[in-house]
Amino acid sequence: MGVYKSSDNGKSWEWLGLPESHHIGKIQLHPTNPNVAWVAALGHLYSPNKERGVYKTIDGGKTWKQVLAVDDNTGAVDLDLNPQNPNELYAATW
Repeated sequence: MGVYKSSDNGKSWEWLGLPESHHIGKIQLHPTNPNVAWVAALGHLYSPNKERGVYKTIDGGKTWKQVLAVDDNTGAVDLDLNPQNPNELYAATW
């Protein structure tokens, strides 16, 4: 439940938050900055919740900011970066 990070090839894991995201469609990493990542959070499958949408971290997962939200019943399922411009993110919601 949420996002976990491993810095040692999976030997250990650190919890980074977003506990109510429940189901995560995709985690997109920035190609050149390891501190930047986006999460497509689907949320609870059968009930509304606010922790749906796209979240971004710029500090390696210490903090998260919701950068796209539709409503409490719509989550983000997929993400993709423009390979020519990693500041351009595409998101699919459902």
